[in-house]
Amino acid sequence: MWLQAVVTQEDLAVAFERLLPIRVDLDPDDAAGDRWLHIGPIASLEMIPGVGVKLSCGARIGYAVAGFHPELGIDSLTLRAKLSLEGERRDLLVLELHLDDADFSVLPAFVDHLIVSAVNRKLATLRLTWNFGQFLTRSFELPASQVPLDAISIGVKWGEAAVTTEGASLTISLELAFGNAPGVDATADDAGAIVPLRA
Repeated sequence: MWLQAVVTQEDLAVAFERLLPIRVDLDPDDAAGDRWLHIGPIASLEMIPGVGVKLSCGARIGYAVAGFHPELGIDSLTLRAKLSLEGERRDLLVLELHLDDADFSVLPAFVDHLIVSAVNRKLATLRLTWNFGQFLTRSFELPASQVPLDAISIGVKWGEAAVTTEGASLTISLELAFGNAPGVDATADDAGAIVPLRA
């Protein structure tokens, strides 16, 4: 049995509109909070087949360095949101953000590099995950009238994700299993066994 969820480009735009704007503190050791990035609402969203989504946003950044405390507006900032699956059964959905490009033309190149590196180090710690294998694995008791079966279980066999120019999809293969109630008239091999119903 398969379960498939399809998210269109428009659906993703709505989701990121709810996620943004956000402020990212860039240096955990900066008690004064002088190093931060404020990512504004999305200006555009583009699908990257096989990878995820490219977002263009406005932003503001504060980055104290060498006694200076510049706070700058950024007209064009490009983020890449990568979708992937992890785990033995590919049942952990992961969303990772990476700063591809930002218009830091008013800053020296070495400061530009410091900021981009700092932003990406922080974004690497902010990845979003959903363990749909754990979320969808369930067991349910059946009414007593359903003897010789007393339970039904749902488990995840594997997942598969795809990104196209039109959106993203997640396909999940599920397995149903039925359990015999204890003490019923069944053979020794079958008593209490879980009988899978294959997809």
